Amino acid sequence: MDNTNLIMLAVGGAAVLAVVIGLLKISKVEVDAKRKGGPNDDPLNLDDLDGEGESVFDHLKESTEAELKYDYRASLRALEKAYDTAPENPTVMFKLGKVLSHLGETERAIGFFKDLIQSNPNDIKPHLELAKLHTKQGNFTEAERFADSAIKVDPNHESALKMQALVLTKKDDPEASKEVFQKLMTQFPQNPAYQKQYAQQLKRQKRWEEALQFYGELATQHPANRTEYDLECALIHFESRDFEQSVEKFRAVLESNGANALEERDGLKESYAASLSNMGAQLQTRGDLDQAEHLYREALNYDDKNPDIFFNYGKILVDTNKLAEAKEYFGKAIDVNPNDSESLYEMGRIYDKSNDLDQALDFYQRCLAANSQFGQAAFGVGTIYGVMGELEKSVEYLKKTINLEPSNVDAVYNLAVCYERMDEKNKAVKLYRKVLQMDNKHEDARNNLLNLKTELGIS
Repeated sequence: MDNTNLIMLAVGGAAVLAVVIGLLKISKVEVDAKRKGGPNDDPLNLDDLDGEGESVFDHLKESTEAELKYDYRASLRALEKAYDTAPENPTVMFKLGKVLSHLGETERAIGFFKDLIQSNPNDIKPHLELAKLHTKQGNFTEAERFADSAIKVDPNHESALKMQALVLTKKDDPEASKEVFQKLMTQFPQNPAYQKQYAQQLKRQKRWEEALQFYGELATQHPANRTEYDLECALIHFESRDFEQSVEKFRAVLESNGANALEERDGLKESYAASLSNMGAQLQTRGDLDQAEHLYREALNYDDKNPDIFFNYGKILVDTNKLAEAKEYFGKAIDVNPNDSESLYEMGRIYDKSNDLDQALDFYQRCLAANSQFGQAAFGVGTIYGVMGELEKSVEYLKKTINLEPSNVDAVYNLAVCYERMDEKNKAVKLYRKVLQMDNKHEDARNNLLNLKTELGIS
């Protein structure tokens, strides 16, 4: 072999090494993208580069190396050089579209993907990218168009079906989305995500019984996953406000799998606690205070940060006249949410009952600051101002109460008393009469009206 041949072999070996290195790097980008959602996940198609010179490959290699560092600007510069050399190369055009998408230059990216479809309508990748970009823009009509065109290229393509289902979900069309997920389940039964998405569409349509039946069938088919499906059923009962059934399902899971069963997924403990609390509220309404209190205490074991549970427990403590404890739990609810108007009002009531009018007034006013339409808080402020002798302020808040709650007979009566004390007795007479129209058994109003009529000499 002569020296010329040796030199050619050496150069050829270097070229092969460069290709191998390039492919290895592209493969690494592909893995990184799947793991991190990072650089392009499309391997370099070397067949597209035939006859276009070494520089195109070099620019693509430079682009890939930049993407590995998440330096998309540098990647774009390299790809633009490649594009100048080979403006119709599909690999270059596709990678340009992807990098521009990463950089937020959406319209330029769309242009490249559309050009690719025009040159090769049967390449499914640009159809999917356009559907993805239009979905991000919120342009669901265009997103659906390109998702459908991808399906036409390959009706059984998993990514195309997923994109179609995503677009339909974004368009708030759960029935159509459910049908696509049903197809995905049939074609790719090994992927449990499609089962969950199918059930999710049933839940979005509030087809609770169908969703429960679906998970029941899955539990029969896959007994090893029964715990997961039972938890899904517990959550469906919770969302459908069947709290008793939700608690029953959660307890069955805990009994079978131990306390750690609710630790494996975020939100399970909180959902169980909320089910317990809401079930407690239902029992409290029925007058079963002991059982309701037991449920609230159990709920607090699973979620000690939910202001609704603190509030519900505080209410039952008020009902059982444990005011000091009630104040503690309403205070915890307010610590979590300082604008919790219901808890602020209940704190005002507790101080009102204890005759601590300054504190009661403060909480009623904070309640109104959080919710200006809270009529009972306005009534509390007006009544306390009346007791304190600040009659003009009392009149202001009692009028506000009546505007918010026209049927509040106590507010009308207290306003009449204020006017009588302010020596505006004709106004008081009208209001006492109004009270008796609202409640003809209101003896205080009847007696006050009789005294005023005698005093004013009117019939």
